[in-house]
Amino acid sequence: MGFELGTTIGDYKFIDVLESSREETTYKVRNLPAQRFELLRVLGESVQSDPLRTERFQREAKILSRLKHPHIVSYRSSANLNGRFVLATELVEGTTLAERLEIGRLSLPDAVRVIWQTLEALECAHAEGVVHRDISPQRIFLTPEGEVKLGGFFLARSTADPKLTQAGATVGTAHYMSPEQVQATGDLDPRSDIYSLGVVFYELVTGQKPFYGASQFDVMLAQVEAEPALPSSIDRGIGEELDAVILKALAKKPADRFQSAAEFREALMGVHIGSAREPQTDLESALERKRREVKQEQDLASKRNEAMRRVASPEMISALSGDPLPTPAAPIVKGPMRALFLFAITAAACVIYFWMFAIR
Repeated sequence: MGFELGTTIGDYKFIDVLESSREETTYKVRNLPAQRFELLRVLGESVQSDPLRTERFQREAKILSRLKHPHIVSYRSSANLNGRFVLATELVEGTTLAERLEIGRLSLPDAVRVIWQTLEALECAHAEGVVHRDISPQRIFLTPEGEVKLGGFFLARSTADPKLTQAGATVGTAHYMSPEQVQATGDLDPRSDIYSLGVVFYELVTGQKPFYGASQFDVMLAQVEAEPALPSSIDRGIGEELDAVILKALAKKPADRFQSAAEFREALMGVHIGSAREPQTDLESALERKRREVKQEQDLASKRNEAMRRVASPEMISALSGDPLPTPAAPIVKGPMRALFLFAITAAACVIYFWMFAIR
């Protein structure tokens, strides 16, 4: 069982459940001594006795405690709370990059800024011997001020820690995995994170992932064998310089990529942004635009329904809407009149579709 909301245990008052699964539950809590809100992850009861899972949880806490950077989600504390392993981190008020991408791609300046700040975070992590191994839009947070916070170090590995991933085991998120992650050929180094961030960069500027497939296996196979389309082939406003930077990050062989986050950032410094179409970049404005689009759809649906009511019988409205009418006790029409009735129904349907397309 989880902790009851509203209760205070140790230093924490439990405010809300943010996420819950078999393995762990994430709470919004109030750290009473520090007088601040924090994110508290609690290892699930069903995995408390799993030595591998608890070791991973404790390893993540140890890694986060070493990473101090403005673009990395801050470590607060880890402890055993009422017999449960817990990890407290900074609570980032904002949205994930994945949620932002649901609205649409970013402008080139915003995309470059997000990648730049994520590279600064990776530079710090790599300097500490930490490879993230799960870079994706879901792990990158955007604050209301537009600052980047890199989190999700669940699969991170430090060179100072013992190996917990078995040889031949695949880790990561299929759309963002490097070829060497897919092949599980050995220990991953920082260049694997460079590749994954290159996939994110591609998605930010084009609105598309470089590789798709009918299954995760197909996507993973493409990571190893397929070549991505040029970003500029999707948006001609993306310049050749930016094409070259993104494709270098996406090189199949680690030796052909940027060899460090610093080298990646240095390449970005020389890129001319170009004249790509500028999408809506402000989150609130984009959400407002989405609300207007929904309202317009609702208004259009209302007009279609009104037109239908003016020209159609109840039976036809029921047929088009999918809501069945009560079955009448006896047929409404019989014999020769039935053909005439069916003709009238067909004509009414034609009129309705004409109205629908005319309004649209």
